[in-house]
Amino acid sequence: MTENTLKITFKQRDDHRDAARERLRRAEAG
Repeated sequence: MTENTLKITFKQRDDHRDAARERLRRAEAG
């Protein structure tokens, strides 16, 4: 894997983590 590919993978993982946290927060607020 190239360094660029790793950066993309980490960014996607961060995006998924943020999305999951947002869903959890909405569930608690809802």
